[in-house]
Amino acid sequence: PGDGQTPILFYANNAGVNGNLLSTRFVENGDFVFLENAQLGYSLDQDLLQRIHLKSARLYVSGQNLWMISKFKGIDPESITAYGVDVLRVPKNRIFSLGLNVGF
Repeated sequence: PGDGQTPILFYANNAGVNGNLLSTRFVENGDFVFLENAQLGYSLDQDLLQRIHLKSARLYVSGQNLWMISKFKGIDPESITAYGVDVLRVPKNRIFSLGLNVGF
């Protein structure tokens, strides 16, 4: 104890987690790079569209919450509050969508 690595046991009135004191002991780097949304699409050729009597048609695939790089050990670096506390919220779902937009 007292070496800067091992917590020191102490008594304090109303002591909550970590003695209810703000401390940098458990602070870690919360920097991250996040690919939140991406979409890739293809519009069909006008010659083909005229043959099937359409004005427009576009195929697409999209994704949300696709990729993150972080050294943060918690679940989600975006869940950190102003005081640097990880609120342990549920991680975001990764979502993929495939679609077709058609104009008549």
